[in-house]
Amino acid sequence: MIECNNHSNCVIGVDVCGPFNEAYLPRRPKRTTTTARAVTEASQQGRSAGGQGTGPSSDPRDRRENADRFTSPRPGLNELSRMVSVPDHLEYVSFAARIARGMASGPKHPEYESYATRLASFDRWPKAMSQTKETLATAGFYYTGGQTLCYYCGRGLSWEPEDDPWVKHAKWFAYCPYLILTKGTEFVSSIASRTDIGAENILSAINNLGKHPRYASYATRLVSFDRWPKAMSQTKETLATAGFYYTGSGDQTLCYQCGGGINDWESEDDPWVEHAKWYEHCPYLILTKGTEFVSSITGRMVIGAENIICN
Repeated sequence: MIECNNHSNCVIGVDVCGPFNEAYLPRRPKRTTTTARAVTEASQQGRSAGGQGTGPSSDPRDRRENADRFTSPRPGLNELSRMVSVPDHLEYVSFAARIARGMASGPKHPEYESYATRLASFDRWPKAMSQTKETLATAGFYYTGGQTLCYYCGRGLSWEPEDDPWVKHAKWFAYCPYLILTKGTEFVSSIASRTDIGAENILSAINNLGKHPRYASYATRLVSFDRWPKAMSQTKETLATAGFYYTGSGDQTLCYQCGGGINDWESEDDPWVEHAKWYEHCPYLILTKGTEFVSSITGRMVIGAENIICN
């Protein structure tokens, strides 16, 4: 288990944190990165001068100035460790609160939290089984010699030849924090057929509405795109789903949760991919898409559920 030594750099809070290393800092975006306030002021100045607001600047000096104002979005679910103070009844009232509480309370079997330890437990795994020890260990399971148990949620499963470990994990134990953080709420919701597992619900359950809480709901973000340029390839639905809202200036978008900004959108840009590329530590991104997706985009295994979930 790796714990960070500087809690201000945690990805998921004080008791649930990721490793910190200067090499892990998000790469500085190629795009102009501005604050919402700066965008608003610039837009107002443009209108007062008879223009229609400001768009992306083409002056390299402006880009450098904006880049220098870039602030790492690493601080994330800092309120997560406070779930211990949430009334017990909320675990039953809110499924999202149950997930958040599980993240704060830690794994049921911490001795198996590393992939290597789980993998070693399958030394006597029956060779006739369709599920390999690698896929089971990756999905959070370890072998007791008689059954497989998830190291985090502590639940056990039996296997049929056609069973996929991740799918069955999500089908029966959708509230497992390891499952949520690795595969994301998008995947889990599709398997469990639940509409209350969304990242917004989990973040709301721990009272973390992000850098721009006004846009914490999908509906509000969607409305912000009323004047989104029609020529843009990215639709307002895909951008709002990826956590972005429109500032009203040029093609400048900001993530409501981490505050990261992206503009100068190119036709082939995918909002989720760009989000992961420049703001890999965003809590909304991690909870929705999972660490597996984020690592596939960054090409680095700097974010893993086992590193995020630590006590």
